[in-house]
Amino acid sequence: MPKLPKMKIPPFRFLAACLLFIRPKNTDHVGVGAGLKPAPTVRVLLAGLICPLALLMASCETPQHKPATPQQKSASPQQQLAAAAAAVRLGEAAQQQASPANYRKAAEHYAEAVRLAAPVDRALAGQYRGKQAKALFDLGDKFGNSGALQEAAGIYRQLIVEIDRRNNADVWAKNQNMLGECARNLGEREIGPERLIEAAAAYREALKEITRERDPQTWAQIQNKLGFVLLSLGARATGATPWIDAVEAYREALREITRERDPLAWAKIQNEIGSAAQSLGARETGTVWLTEAVEAYREALKVYTREYVPQQWAMTRNSLGFALQNLGEREPGTARLTEAIAAYRAALEVFDQWSNPYYATMARRNIALTQELIEARSRSERWPPYPPVSADLYQFQAE
Repeated sequence: MPKLPKMKIPPFRFLAACLLFIRPKNTDHVGVGAGLKPAPTVRVLLAGLICPLALLMASCETPQHKPATPQQKSASPQQQLAAAAAAVRLGEAAQQQASPANYRKAAEHYAEAVRLAAPVDRALAGQYRGKQAKALFDLGDKFGNSGALQEAAGIYRQLIVEIDRRNNADVWAKNQNMLGECARNLGEREIGPERLIEAAAAYREALKEITRERDPQTWAQIQNKLGFVLLSLGARATGATPWIDAVEAYREALREITRERDPLAWAKIQNEIGSAAQSLGARETGTVWLTEAVEAYREALKVYTREYVPQQWAMTRNSLGFALQNLGEREPGTARLTEAIAAYRAALEVFDQWSNPYYATMARRNIALTQELIEARSRSERWPPYPPVSADLYQFQAE
């Protein structure tokens, strides 16, 4: 039987039209009531041909036999992975533009890649989620978007739980490190210590897998960041433990971050050790920590020269003066106090030159207090103990 051509009119409408076409007129039924048969007409004769044809077409074009559209067909695993890879490429292209809108767009593309890859390859989907978290982290870190940082931290927490640490130790540690980065950024913007505590815990977890033997540079960088977090935590928490742990972390970092390899990074760590030791010294009655602070500041000044980095040099000189002043108050004689005044005056020259009134005022105040103490010592008068260092003053030293 030859194949019938398809019609644009739906079958049920065609059938209805046929029925209307063969409906008899009133004249066809004249005499029916009298028992007479209606005369056959052309309409009636055609009914035998048209109706079966219409019914056949309707049965052949029922909805269940319509071909599926491309959207209705389910994609194969290979197609899903290819679509996911395409979404990743779009995300990477957007991320290179380095703007808030593009970072957000990149995160959305990566999220789509995760959706497509997850049913086929969970490990690959995990990698795409890591890219999504990194895009959100960059958005939060570079543009101050705390909400994006919180989203990124949530993804990293989930990845840490899902990753098999035994078989993927490096990936697990990397996500711990990035969780620490998110928490550290958020902790710097918040008043409480909770985020900083989470950051320190994440860094310490990462260091369980990222060892000095396996990856010395990354290990040193994480130790350095751990020291910074603990230093910030010490200003908000009670007790000396965060300060002590900060000094220990910084000392570990200096095993790889040497003066020869990275002089500026080395000097900065020495300066941070001085800040932590000075804060510890203000909380004790002895001189051990203050002596260590003086030594650390002097080490930093071997790189921080006035010609090279004048502002860092002045800040470190000012911190050295304050440590010497505190140390001189606890030691006999005036040698330490005289050194403190010299350090303050050197810093003051740069503060005045760079029009920094806040630090210039602090330096002049400390010079005056130290001079009074020297004069009192020279008259053999008893000078009252210097008040403990406040959290505000620590902020001044750490900036």
